Amino acid sequence: MKKSVLNGMLVTLLVTSLGLAGCQQEKKSESKTTTSTKVIKKKSTKDNKKKTKTSSSTTESTTKKTTETKEKTTQSKTTTSQAPQAEKTTTTAKPAAQPTILDTLVGKNFFFSSGSGGWSTTLSIGPNSTFSGVYHDSNMGVTGPGYPGGTVSYSKFSGQFKEVHQLNPNLYEMYIENLQYENPVGGSEIKENRKYEYSEAYGISKNHRMAIYLPGTPISSMPEELRFYSSGLIPEDSQTLPVYVIQGDMEGFFIEYH
Repeated sequence: MKKSVLNGMLVTLLVTSLGLAGCQQEKKSESKTTTSTKVIKKKSTKDNKKKTKTSSSTTESTTKKTTETKEKTTQSKTTTSQAPQAEKTTTTAKPAAQPTILDTLVGKNFFFSSGSGGWSTTLSIGPNSTFSGVYHDSNMGVTGPGYPGGTVSYSKFSGQFKEVHQLNPNLYEMYIENLQYENPVGGSEIKENRKYEYSEAYGISKNHRMAIYLPGTPISSMPEELRFYSSGLIPEDSQTLPVYVIQGDMEGFFIEYH
């Protein structure tokens, strides 16, 4: 009887102990679960906070950059508008050089002769106020050994005009400069059965100045010698010059010919 009661009590205690142990285990599990849940919640909250902070930081950074960019653009525009404008350099075009009377005469040829005696001097106007020409005077009667064809006074010359200025609507004046001869004056040589004696150019050499008369100049206002040296280039009934005429201050009437 006592054994049975004791055994029953032991069984009851054992069952009770097991029940308590199970309850404690369940409480522990619940506690762990609750703790785990809290940890997860905390972590989630922290992560959310981090994400929020990161997002907020990114937004702030983007906003700052945008603001800085706008400020820099505004400053740049302000600086540009405030900067003094560079002075505009105005290049004044040089006026084109006006043609002179000698430019008009470039390429024209002039002839000085009396029409008798076998002599003449030609004059041609070149660019840049230059001139050139040939003088020759043939004397077929003056012969000698080696030159049965006679003697020729000859010179080939060139030079330049300077200080050209207008005296009236029909008259210009100019000075002779740098008169040069192809062959030394005073020399001679025999060629082509003739003796060439190199001399100064008649109609040019003694002059310091020369005058240019324009077409349309009244012939009555010109020296009388003009008719003598016109060589048929100026019709006798002409009241005005039909061509240009260049006259030396000492000698020479050069009539334009074509």
